[in-house]
Amino acid sequence: MRALISPVLALLLTSTAMHAASFDSQVDDFFLNAYFRFNPTAGTQAGLHQYDAELEDYSSGVMVTEQIAALRKYQAEFEKIDPAGLPQ
Repeated sequence: MRALISPVLALLLTSTAMHAASFDSQVDDFFLNAYFRFNPTAGTQAGLHQYDAELEDYSSGVMVTEQIAALRKYQAEFEKIDPAGLPQ
């Protein structure tokens, strides 16, 4: 019986780790490619010096439209993740 439980447990733990890694990867992608792009001051505060010379641009309608599109894209990606597969 122990021989059967061990592989099943390993499979469950691996599956949970894979979901968590996928989630972590998506969070990293969101912050690096969307959040800090539209909030460079926050990027500088997080220690990403490529944003040191930038400020938020709230005057451009195009920038607001791009930010909305990026947020919708990431919302759809995050909604695909099953929260039950993430560690508590």
